[in-house]
Amino acid sequence: MRLANMAEVTGTLIVLYMRYLYDVLKESKMLDMVGFIDPAMTGEKGCGSATSRSRSVKDCLISASPNQISLLPYNASVHWMLTVIDPDNEIVYFMDPLRRRL
Repeated sequence: MRLANMAEVTGTLIVLYMRYLYDVLKESKMLDMVGFIDPAMTGEKGCGSATSRSRSVKDCLISASPNQISLLPYNASVHWMLTVIDPDNEIVYFMDPLRRRL
């Protein structure tokens, strides 16, 4: 309903979507292929300094299973973006629906 009304999507709603994806992956026996990074550890507001946020991401990537990609939702103020990280192949996909350049 929040999306249909164009209301701001909260971190809680993003985590809810992540949980749904987790359940789908588990049912499909694909859970070891995808890891999730908690957006509460990486958001621009209220998640500490850029250094502490970077360390949180690093720790998640180090603890990931081999050949596992990590999904990192990121909130820059009121705009959500998604980064998909494949550390084994050293590939990062950055998805921004507003198509802003880094």
